[in-house]
Amino acid sequence: MGEEGNERKLLNLAQIILRKDNAFRPNFARELNKILSESKYDMHVAGAALLFDDIDAFNEAWQKMDFEQRTSIKQSPIIKIASQQVLDLAN
Repeated sequence: MGEEGNERKLLNLAQIILRKDNAFRPNFARELNKILSESKYDMHVAGAALLFDDIDAFNEAWQKMDFEQRTSIKQSPIIKIASQQVLDLAN
């Protein structure tokens, strides 16, 4: 699956956990922090920042993404759990 696929899988699982439990388990939080600080994929950084409601990190990743990547984020299920501040940046 590779690094990109593993990160995407983790982000998808984190969404499910956040929707179900309204919080992250420590192991997921650690892995999301790793994506936030180390991922080479701006979309994944934006996804992790969105899940943590880290507006500055989301904005930084958002500015690096191209139109296609931004559109992909806007159309993905993750946007449904975004805070209003993130939604404002994404629009």
